Amino acid sequence: MREPSYDGLEAAFAEKALQVIATVTILIMLIFFFIFHSWVSISFCESNRNLESLNFF
Repeated sequence: MREPSYDGLEAAFAEKALQVIATVTILIMLIFFFIFHSWVSISFCESNRNLESLNFF
């Protein structure tokens, strides 16, 4: 049998670990979003030079 304090400690650690994992995941998603957004913008501007007659902007 384990001591009750260890169970409380493990629960607090698991909660903290989930919070850290969620924060890191959100940060990674934001970084990938900005990379993808800038890449799409650059690609769109490159292709837009050839399609200036359509006037997207």
